[in-house]
Amino acid sequence: MRTAVISDIHGNVEALDAVLAEASFEGYDEIVCLGDVAVLGPSPAACVDRLRALGDRLRCVRGNTDRYLLEGRQDAETAWTAARLGPVRLAWLATFATDHVITSADALCVHGSPRSDEERLDPDMPAGVVEEALDGAAQRIVLHGHTHVQYWGVHAARLVGNPGSVGFPCDGEQRAAWAIVEGDSVNLRRTRYSVGDTINALETSDSPVRAGAIARLMTAR
Repeated sequence: MRTAVISDIHGNVEALDAVLAEASFEGYDEIVCLGDVAVLGPSPAACVDRLRALGDRLRCVRGNTDRYLLEGRQDAETAWTAARLGPVRLAWLATFATDHVITSADALCVHGSPRSDEERLDPDMPAGVVEEALDGAAQRIVLHGHTHVQYWGVHAARLVGNPGSVGFPCDGEQRAAWAIVEGDSVNLRRTRYSVGDTINALETSDSPVRAGAIARLMTAR
């Protein structure tokens, strides 16, 4: 079983299209999305539509910003995104699970941690802190998103990693981040796309957070 793992798209359809094209070229059996599909970037509806078009080959885990949309939060960023998604796409987000297991790899997929979609897991955290956060997870591999930092390593006697962010990486590298899981191996990937096209889309949008989003794209921080 060959699984493409993506996360934290955040409304950046140019990055998502590039990753999906490369994943298709490499070949995969399924795609697992670790959440945060729509909020922040200029193209939330297009990102949802791209994922919905994958049909049964896609499994999605709910991220914290996906949850904010479903809760109907009225901060400017979430409300702007919800208005562009509309009820049908929001209903699709409501089908996301809180976690997913890739059985062929014995890998648990979550957004933040097994116990919270907002808890951060970082590669430099003390082993005891990681062990507490992963308590109760039976799988030997844990894949998470949320932090937008791509990494892979051994933590608290488990293999733990983050495929990184498709739409808004925060590790100083502008290329879209994702991963391929096959057997007991996790292979981190980076895909080049036109960051300038996403910046232009933000500049011509009425997004209330466009200035901050542009800065994040330019610095990858």
